[in-house]
Amino acid sequence: MVLSLVCRVDMKYAIADDDENEIANGTYYILNQYSRKYVFCPQPSVGSLVKQWTYGNIYSQQWVLNKTSDGYYTMYNNATNLYLSVENNSNQQGANIVVSDSATSDGSKWNIEWLYDNVYELSAKCSGLKLCLDPTAYDTHYNSDGVTLSQGNFSARYDNR
Repeated sequence: MVLSLVCRVDMKYAIADDDENEIANGTYYILNQYSRKYVFCPQPSVGSLVKQWTYGNIYSQQWVLNKTSDGYYTMYNNATNLYLSVENNSNQQGANIVVSDSATSDGSKWNIEWLYDNVYELSAKCSGLKLCLDPTAYDTHYNSDGVTLSQGNFSARYDNR
C-alpha cells in the first residue's frame, strides 16, 4: 500500500486502498508521486526531522496509520514508534515535520482527504496546513534524497496526474 498526499500544486502523495473514501488502519509507505521518494524517519529520537528518500523497503519508511475517535489519523513510524508531527504543534507555514512521542497532540493528528484516483491530501489538525516538501527544495531539489518535510498552504491541481 502506498499513500500519496498532495504536498504542493505539482507534488502528489497517495494511498492505494480498496475504498477510495476511507483509509484503513494499517502500515503504509508514503510516496511523493512527483519526486518518487518516500517519507523517511532517519533518526530514532524525538524531534528528528522527517525527510524524503529513495525506496529502500526498510521499517523507517513504514508508517502505521490509526484512525482516532475524533476522525483524524495518527501515523507512527514502524522503526521508531514515534509519530509524524508538526514541530511544536505550530500553525505557521513552513514549520518542520518531525517525529514526536505524543499521539494525542493536535500536531500529531492528520486529516486524510481523498482527492482523486488513489491520491490523498494530508493536513495537520493543529494548523489545517498540508504535508509538503521544504519550500527551498521546490524548484531545484524536489527529487533529492534527504529533503526535509514541512507544512504549507497551497491549491491542489487535479489535472496533473
